[in-house]
Amino acid sequence: MSRFFIGDEIYAVFGAPISRSDHPASAFRAGLEMTRRLIGLNKQFEERGWPGLRHGIGIHTGEALAANIGSPDRLSYLFIGDTVNLASRLQSLTKEVGAEMILSADTFARLSESDQNAVELTKISSISVIGKTRPVDIYKVG
Repeated sequence: MSRFFIGDEIYAVFGAPISRSDHPASAFRAGLEMTRRLIGLNKQFEERGWPGLRHGIGIHTGEALAANIGSPDRLSYLFIGDTVNLASRLQSLTKEVGAEMILSADTFARLSESDQNAVELTKISSISVIGKTRPVDIYKVG
């Protein structure tokens, strides 16, 4: 019997509120580090006889609107726009393509050659994504 636990989604933004030219690489490296640490955590869980955890990471690079939204009593600093939506859709695709992390072609193109070669990245062309009229090229880790 398989058990699945679904938690809240976390999104991280690199390059805001202060612009950084290396934000795609920072996001990619953070995703690799999250995966590395999850492997270690799952080893501890296995030793205790507990089920392991799985995550899915979607990374896309682009512009987004950052704003404080809400009332003075309940104010949130949020990011909205197509970039945020696509990153979320990529995260959802991780299960479908059997990957822990997916990068958009826009993110991949902005990585250095050493980052591109840090792990096995497999190009998957023409994936249909909800909310997009054209297919998206992506890279899966592994």
